[in-house]
Amino acid sequence: MSISVNSQKTDKPESPMLRRVGLTGSGGFIGGHLRQALRRTSTHRVKAFKRKGNVPSVSELKPFVKNLDVIYHLGGVNRGRPAEILRGNILTMQNLVQAIESLNAKPPHIIFMSSSQVYQLQGIISPICETDPVKPQSIYGIAKKTAEELLILSNIPHTILRCSNVYGPACKPGYNSVIATFCYQAQRGGTLTLNGDGENGRDFLFIDDVINALVNVGISPLKETQGLYNISSGKITTLNQIAKQISQQVSGADFQHRLSASTGDPSYCCDSRRFRHHFKWKPQTSIKEGIPLTLQWFKKRPSL
Repeated sequence: MSISVNSQKTDKPESPMLRRVGLTGSGGFIGGHLRQALRRTSTHRVKAFKRKGNVPSVSELKPFVKNLDVIYHLGGVNRGRPAEILRGNILTMQNLVQAIESLNAKPPHIIFMSSSQVYQLQGIISPICETDPVKPQSIYGIAKKTAEELLILSNIPHTILRCSNVYGPACKPGYNSVIATFCYQAQRGGTLTLNGDGENGRDFLFIDDVINALVNVGISPLKETQGLYNISSGKITTLNQIAKQISQQVSGADFQHRLSASTGDPSYCCDSRRFRHHFKWKPQTSIKEGIPLTLQWFKKRPSL
């Protein structure tokens, strides 16, 4: 699927200078889409970091960070044992910071993809703003928040983006999103199983909208991008709504509730008005449009 990089920004012109961009996590779901999008522009020269292990060393990162204007830091670990998640996010950030600080030159601006998991999510009754309490309730949230703090402490110029749940073509079932898992199962004739009553929901954002947001940051004057922003749809979609839509669009697909299971997952969404106003951005793809596109992608790939 082709990713649009049609920026919605109208009041800030792109820099006429070629921008040298580094990208970590280029082999992941979001990173892969972003790499393709940036390489289609005429204003970016992209250098992707090829990670050899779970945590890249400072010596591996030093040649990567040289002669760059911007680094999109998307590399990290979403799932796994607690030690893997902590090391894969915290130590990777620390090593990246150390590699940049070793440069005898102006440091590149880091655009860091963080997560809404850094917030306190229990008991939320309104969209979460950037000023709301930060109290991670998962190992992944703790790792992302600690990585944010290491970046802030470094004084390297940066933009932190706390992103909601991303889905779309090329997302990995059982890893990136519940939508990916359900679409994968449905296209293979499986029954979608929802833990609990299915009324818990999330703030889902289609991959094209995330890529446009990231590109908008990368083409902006870097001094004007510094700060902390939520990137989100601002809407809660329940698991029941997702499962019903998928079952209606895939012949033979069905879903069931495992009422004996307790999800323990709170429903929440984030407020992205700060980002929308600053970068003249808004999501373009609704759940009703995004799920069919995701289903089509999995249909074309009978085996993964």
